[in-house]
Amino acid sequence: MSELNKKFYEVQGISFESDYMKLVVDNKPYEIDLKELAKQSSRLFYASDFHRKQFEIDGAGYGVHWNIIDEHLSIKGLLGISRQAKEKTH
Repeated sequence: MSELNKKFYEVQGISFESDYMKLVVDNKPYEIDLKELAKQSSRLFYASDFHRKQFEIDGAGYGVHWNIIDEHLSIKGLLGISRQAKEKTH
């Protein structure tokens, strides 16, 4: 695959359950507490379930876009929030 066509991340899924955003990226599951995510995205935190489900993953696998609430987050940033939360609990 050429550098121009290389994906940053392969995002297999994004879902919202209870108070968590669940991601599957590069075949690994991640969980983000929405309260932690609120520090980066109050728009997503306060969005309805319907609006949270209206997202697009960009073709390069770099980010997620919720056009309906005008929010754009990088996958790298989301994975960082997930890692930080794990470090706090260990």
